Amino acid sequence: MSNKLFKKVLIVGIIILFIRVSVIPSNANFLNINIATKDELTLIPSTRENTIYVDDDNTEGPWDGTLEHPYQNIQDGVNNAVEGDTVYVFNGIYYECIVIRKSSIKLVGENTDTTIIDGKGFDSVILIETNSDYTHVCEFTIKNGYNGIRCYSNYNKIYKNNISNNKEGIHICDCNNCIVYRNHIHNNTDEGIVILDSTLNLIKSNDIRNSETGILYDFQIFSAGLSYLNRVVKNNFINNFDNVIFNYYRFRLPNQWSRNYWDDWEGIGPKIIYGFIFIPDPHGYDGEYKNIVNFDWRPARKPYDITFTDNIEDCGIE
Repeated sequence: MSNKLFKKVLIVGIIILFIRVSVIPSNANFLNINIATKDELTLIPSTRENTIYVDDDNTEGPWDGTLEHPYQNIQDGVNNAVEGDTVYVFNGIYYECIVIRKSSIKLVGENTDTTIIDGKGFDSVILIETNSDYTHVCEFTIKNGYNGIRCYSNYNKIYKNNISNNKEGIHICDCNNCIVYRNHIHNNTDEGIVILDSTLNLIKSNDIRNSETGILYDFQIFSAGLSYLNRVVKNNFINNFDNVIFNYYRFRLPNQWSRNYWDDWEGIGPKIIYGFIFIPDPHGYDGEYKNIVNFDWRPARKPYDITFTDNIEDCGIE
């Protein structure tokens, strides 16, 4: 048995063990985001214990998604997956833009630093379309796209990724109850994370740096400004031109900010987060923007050490 085949056999054993211990009843809650409680996170339900493999080294085929004959392209693995499947991608550079159009798919890379999806400067590197709920994206380097990840569906988890050198790192639009956890979101030219018309999302333990804006909430003239009650917890905001820009339409329950590290915080009192609120004209005219503030009442005094471990079992949230 070759060293690479032996490695794959070992990995598949770990994956099967991981999937078996991750299965929970189908009616389990993906995220309890009650603001008054601690973080309560659970894995999504799994309806099937099947793994599809992708390896760019398999250039000559055959290709059937098995460990012996993995698909060469990630999109083929995703297209042939069904609800509950894991698409496991071995180390390599994949020049693709991936579109996910089905629910409950786990897209998992072998190693965050060496499993690379390169969008070649086109559109979204990974697009999670409407109705593709409960999708996982874990352990990839995602780069060179307009968006690193663009998400339009609910209850998705994006974690343990390097998302860099895109125009926008992560773009969440018209979706709720997603988790963005423990990613390195670096060197994206415009925004690290964009959240538009989305609620009850958790942005936790990410390192967000070297972008024009760390997080952008609904800052569009014609946006409905419906992003509220999102939680931003224990992230690093470092060396962004603006760490946060946000906009509300009318008065909404605020987004929650807690225990983040801000490189522009002066170290005394809460971190004041400046934004705007759009007040419509009661007579039907355009209305106007006014200043508004949010607060991180417990900012961190030093950056968090947000590191990755090369262990597939860490593709869950403990």
